[in-house]
Amino acid sequence: MKGGRVIAFGAPAARYAGLWTIGGRSAHAVAPGAFSIMFGARATMVYAPTAEGTLWAAQVPADRPPTATPGQEELAALFAGDRGPAADLVRRTTQWHPRTVMQAMPDGVRRWHRDGMVVLGDAAHPMGAGQGANLAVEDAVVLAKCLRDEPSTGAALQRYERLRRPRTDRMLKAAGANRDAKVAGPVAARLRDVMMPLFFKRFAQRGSAWMYDYDVAWNAVSAPASAAT
Repeated sequence: MKGGRVIAFGAPAARYAGLWTIGGRSAHAVAPGAFSIMFGARATMVYAPTAEGTLWAAQVPADRPPTATPGQEELAALFAGDRGPAADLVRRTTQWHPRTVMQAMPDGVRRWHRDGMVVLGDAAHPMGAGQGANLAVEDAVVLAKCLRDEPSTGAALQRYERLRRPRTDRMLKAAGANRDAKVAGPVAARLRDVMMPLFFKRFAQRGSAWMYDYDVAWNAVSAPASAAT
């Protein structure tokens, strides 16, 4: 994200997104073969079984992040009263991942390249939709393709930004909706809990196809932009 401010002078800094995260590996077993997400009353957790135990990560909404990592029982208490294994997963965690703070830049970086420098991934568009690594890999492949197909670095960087912006702008909107669902107030949270099963059953696969079915089409050689009429 600092790279974006070097390239675009005066670009806005990323801000705290209202969520902090923590996770780890737990000895508490869960149903095999599934990746699960649960929206609790005070925090959200995703978890998945592995051969070495259950991997989990929690996102906790807060006006400001904690100055120190809460204790194990304090973390487990975030899920007290919620259905699901979250509290047990926390209590039986043997390997902890560092606490992190989620940041957001809703409008991304206004300019991605200057003087042969370029930003990609979170430096250009910090996410929060579970797609940060995917977007960074996509950026890298599209950038390589543009450098391959364009006659100059400057033209390649212009094409790279032009190709990537529509998709990353759409992903930024999805990330915002994702964060909003996790910091919802009591009424909005209740509505979310009622509507989510219906949405996932009827619309999730079709509605998220644009996110997961993207293809860079590496083998399709693009004509240089300078050749376009």
